[in-house]
Amino acid sequence: MLKKILGIFLIAFGVMGLLTLLVDFTIIGLLSGIILIALGYNLFKNKKSVPMHNNRTTSYSPTSETKPSTGRSFSFNVVGISKKNDQGDNIQKLIREFVKDQIEFSGEDVYEGMSNKEILEDGVDVFEVDLGDYGDIELIPEPDNPYDPNAIKVIHEDIGHIGYVPKESTQKVKSVLDKDYEVEWKLVGGKKKYVDYDEDKVKTETLHYGMVIDISH
Repeated sequence: MLKKILGIFLIAFGVMGLLTLLVDFTIIGLLSGIILIALGYNLFKNKKSVPMHNNRTTSYSPTSETKPSTGRSFSFNVVGISKKNDQGDNIQKLIREFVKDQIEFSGEDVYEGMSNKEILEDGVDVFEVDLGDYGDIELIPEPDNPYDPNAIKVIHEDIGHIGYVPKESTQKVKSVLDKDYEVEWKLVGGKKKYVDYDEDKVKTETLHYGMVIDISH
């Protein structure tokens, strides 16, 4: 998250630098502004293209050139996400704080930018945010886990430990840990607006957050 905030500042400084060129144009000023904006954009998007080892994920930017060529993939829902993590922190609380930061600092549209009137007219259910990305996830085997020696922890770069790979998927995950693979995550649940047709108005309910992981290899 700090990287994204720093990215915003760099982009802002870069834009201000370019604006000063309207008064006093210099090549150095032009190059400096472009470099600051490029650096800020990279920090804000927080994409990585360097493979990670020691049983960590290999992260890629979402382009067809970097996706594994076999076309095989599988998905799973992170389990234990409604409990406490390995630091004793409430995972749902951590996710709520992450969502709040995304809305405040990243300009994330809430409820798809729809007003209550538009939701009522369209008759749709709309969640507060639609968050997901490539990378930002580590899958770490935990052989000393007292309940399951095959357990694999799921670590989100900004949120921290958010749960585990479900038992039925651990063998599939272990089979790709030493290969080139791509991880895509999507946050589900949270606050949702929906139409109460009995009262003909929009209401809000809060669901537990979950996370869906998709692995391509």
